[in-house]
Amino acid sequence: MSGIVRKERIVWLDYLRVLTIYLVVVGHTPICEDFNIFIYYFHMPFFFLCSGLMFDVEKEGGFAVFVKKKALSLLVPFATFHLISYPFWLVFDRNYGADADSAYVWYEPLLDIFLGRFAIDDAPLWFLTALFATEIIYYVIAKNVDSKRLVFVLPFLIVLGYLSQEFVSVDLPFMLQTVAVALIFYAVGHIFKEKIFRLSEKKILWHLISFVFCGVFLYLASKYNGKVAMHINQYGNFWLFLPFSIVALLFAQSLSVLIAYACQRRNWVEYISRNLIVIVGLHMMVGKFIKLITMYVLGLPLSIYQDAVFSNLIFSLLSILLLVPVMIFVNRYCPKVIGKFR
Repeated sequence: MSGIVRKERIVWLDYLRVLTIYLVVVGHTPICEDFNIFIYYFHMPFFFLCSGLMFDVEKEGGFAVFVKKKALSLLVPFATFHLISYPFWLVFDRNYGADADSAYVWYEPLLDIFLGRFAIDDAPLWFLTALFATEIIYYVIAKNVDSKRLVFVLPFLIVLGYLSQEFVSVDLPFMLQTVAVALIFYAVGHIFKEKIFRLSEKKILWHLISFVFCGVFLYLASKYNGKVAMHINQYGNFWLFLPFSIVALLFAQSLSVLIAYACQRRNWVEYISRNLIVIVGLHMMVGKFIKLITMYVLGLPLSIYQDAVFSNLIFSLLSILLLVPVMIFVNRYCPKVIGKFR
């Protein structure tokens, strides 16, 4: 397993982050329903778990310092991307695009943006405010509960998540209805980080078996429990969703370890992994550009994407590749707009 874990970077985790953001982009295409349901079981839960893996309460400063740090890294990009997407939605999407026939009035996205909720002009940005709230709440928990007793907080978070799904049917500020569930995955990542990292060091044969077994199980389980969508607090049977998601995370980890073993460290993977926020904020807009190219340059109907697998996988890959120059430009000339203040 040499070469998979480096002192500076955890290579399999970089591959997993890139794989997961790729699946986020795929999930926003009209890909076939079975594939869509499958990937939704782990691509958003993983991002919260990953943030928990990286959290170390001992290395964080006081509460005010922590809040400022997270506001700069998450809320500044949230505002930046909405400043780009809202005018685009107002002029084009609202009049000519998919939202032309919707009941949204011009100020509704502004209200959602102000409250840190799911906003139609750039829907994926809900994740940034949800992660901000998740990290702040968990920081308070970790600061006030002994590290050895944090595991006993987990059942309370699970009950809180269940109650949120059952009884909260509106979008709360900063996606707090979703945060109630996100806290579970964040806590799992933080509390069990050593076990998760040790799991990645198992032999390749173990990961190969885990990948196949968990993948088959998850495919069947996802068809049974139905669609998961964290942003609308939809989990099917909540008590099935949680164990199914853990299986999904094992599947994703094993896949990423196998890829890392085969490909080893790649600078481009690390670079994209460091700049996922650009993809979160802009992939929907880039996707609209690709659709225009498809129709008016290639002369192909958009129906080529409907319920298709291969064309949407290519579409998603191209969306990410087109954003690499944007990453380079922003990092070089204006990194603060994506929350990089040092």
